[in-house]
Amino acid sequence: MKREEAPKVTAASGVVQYAGIARAREFLKLKARSVAYREPTRKWMGFLNSHEFYARLVAHNPYLLRKIYRSYLTNKLDCAQRVSQLIGHYSFARSIGWNPVILKAAASPMLLAEFAGKSAARYRLTLECGMKMDREGDLALRLFREDALICSCSFSFLKLDRWCIAIGGLQGPRHDGLALMREAGRDFFGLHPKRLMLKLMRNLGHELGAGKVYLVGNDNHALASFRKDGKLLADYDGFWESCGALLRADGNFELDCVPLQPPVLADFVAKKRSAISKQYELLCEVSGQADQALKREVAAQESIPTIQAIRRHSDGLFFNLTDNLGSL
Repeated sequence: MKREEAPKVTAASGVVQYAGIARAREFLKLKARSVAYREPTRKWMGFLNSHEFYARLVAHNPYLLRKIYRSYLTNKLDCAQRVSQLIGHYSFARSIGWNPVILKAAASPMLLAEFAGKSAARYRLTLECGMKMDREGDLALRLFREDALICSCSFSFLKLDRWCIAIGGLQGPRHDGLALMREAGRDFFGLHPKRLMLKLMRNLGHELGAGKVYLVGNDNHALASFRKDGKLLADYDGFWESCGALLRADGNFELDCVPLQPPVLADFVAKKRSAISKQYELLCEVSGQADQALKREVAAQESIPTIQAIRRHSDGLFFNLTDNLGSL
């Protein structure tokens, strides 16, 4: 019996989102880059063809093929280093059982939490993969108020002395963003949405066994060149410092991955204690929902056999059957 081959990732897989002349043009551009960066391309394509999961991921996110040719996570990586970083990211994700999480987030935004703010406005937290901000990271936590985007946190898994979560982007909305941020801050009992996201990321890192949150600085940002044109306005250095992050020798910052800790109310003036307590309760509610959503997805997929497992089982049944028939 002929075995069904898993889909193979080729250069054509990276241009399926185009049609006609545009597809031919993008295919030629992709092939030209693969020639210019022959060895990194060979390594990257070999990795994408090492497991059926990556073929399924590329089907949802064909831009993954060209990701190695553009500035990614930080502007300090060359093409070969970007390949190593991407392989490390997806290898770590697989080691913690996150393949189904990533695949679901690539297919459509994965809902992690829904909650109400102080004003009773509804908020939701989603996880996405392959979104517009993917030059700042492979995954993104996105916070919405009703249908309005409040904040996006782009990140990847990065290996330094030990695994860490690298945040390459933390941005709010562009146009009426300031008003939305203020409304959300009031709804979160005085907790700024970006600080809420950073606390959630530190807690997530702790849950996944990461040691640090690695925070990309202004000069090292993947889109730092956009700052000169006024297209990148966020002051990452200032925000990281305001959150107590330590400046590294490479110009980036870091914070420890820590679980959510109940506040020591004695450290705050009496009139702020109620709000501080409610901030903590809100964080626990959101992180608890997110943790359960991630664990449910991993647990649900662990019970589904892979194509390889089905084939191995089928082969075993076939050989056992022929052995039994031979003994009749």
